Amino acid sequence: MDRVRGLKAGPNGKPVLGAFGSLKEKKDVILCRRGDRNSGTLYLAEHHLIFSWPQASEPGSKPRHRQAWISYPMISRCTFHPMPAITRQRSAIRIKCRDFTFVALQFVDETEARETYDTIRSLTCLPSDLSKLHAFSYRPPPEESRCNGWEVYDVRREFRRMGIGPKEAERGWRLSDINHDYAVRRLCLGE
Repeated sequence: MDRVRGLKAGPNGKPVLGAFGSLKEKKDVILCRRGDRNSGTLYLAEHHLIFSWPQASEPGSKPRHRQAWISYPMISRCTFHPMPAITRQRSAIRIKCRDFTFVALQFVDETEARETYDTIRSLTCLPSDLSKLHAFSYRPPPEESRCNGWEVYDVRREFRRMGIGPKEAERGWRLSDINHDYAVRRLCLGE
């Protein structure tokens, strides 16, 4: 969640699209978190919220941008706070994440804030078709796809290393291949 990292950004600070799908761009947004206020651009990607803001740099050097990423499944609560024009304050979206990170996004235009809130809310809720989740659309980079992750970790060898073996069945430990093809899960979901 909320990983701040200097990913590749284009000349204007936009995140490089790559595998992130289509983006909606919201300019002049203020991100408030950890006592800091940063003005920048909010991108609503298919699986993440991406906030990009310019970072102070030395004179004469290229401006650098920082990015804060929040994946939609990490969002626990999202509330919209419209502000009447008489208060002269910005409309805000407050986000509470599952790891107890709190973020506020402030907008100049209330309509844009409402649209952003509706988009975040629709993307945060679990879709009816689970194949729309990020895990099913993720395409690993070549260096990651060369390694078969299922072969890196051998459950049986790891249990043997911890001293849990066939003789441990009396103590309540056993290994089972009953769900090797995920058929049990499908039965539980009524598929």
